[in-house]
Amino acid sequence: MSATTEQSVERARKRVIRDYKRRGYRVTDRPTPDVVPGFMRDLHPGLMVEREDDHAVVEVRTAQSLKGANEFVELAERIESTEGWRLELVTVRPEEPLPDLSYATQAFRALCEQPIPGQSSDVLTVYFVSLIEGLVTELAHTQGTRPRDKSVEFHVRELAFRAVIDDDTEADIMNALELRRRVLLSSNQMRQTAPDVAKDLAKLCESLFATLSPARNDRANHRGAIKDTGLA
Repeated sequence: MSATTEQSVERARKRVIRDYKRRGYRVTDRPTPDVVPGFMRDLHPGLMVEREDDHAVVEVRTAQSLKGANEFVELAERIESTEGWRLELVTVRPEEPLPDLSYATQAFRALCEQPIPGQSSDVLTVYFVSLIEGLVTELAHTQGTRPRDKSVEFHVRELAFRAVIDDDTEADIMNALELRRRVLLSSNQMRQTAPDVAKDLAKLCESLFATLSPARNDRANHRGAIKDTGLA
């Protein structure tokens, strides 16, 4: 089990414990053999929750950890045959590790500080908008969504709904995505406006980097942020 998945399981355990305590249960975390009922004394239940009208064992696991888990099967069978006890299974979706953004950050910073001689404005526009798309996808990932399942436009709207980005940023991103489409599909006449918007796109990238850094910190205690590129 990866470190990020272990953290997800532990967070879920803490939520379950808080919920049961709030509902008046006595909670025993990882009970030892001397405190569990005799019918499961040789097993290792995860959580034992008890109230006058209810007794349960709660297992917080990933689906993967259940494969070949003979002790869990044995625990389930014993609880099922014991009156007054029930088994509750809380499954946790494994988290994918955070990708390393250091290369993207360095490449963006280098391009902003010293543009490549002869680089066409339409290439810069497509690069910046593609970077914006990637940053939005990663920002959505920090919010617990699965970016591959939805379009980037969906994630932009969802991030705005959750107040991760403001309405102006939402509109700027949507406009940028549309701009890339027009630049790629239109004649050279359209591309004459690209130099004027490239700096604005770079600023939007900076804004998303700045939003993404604390979001990643909140999720995985990640350190580091992009510096000011001086494109104001």
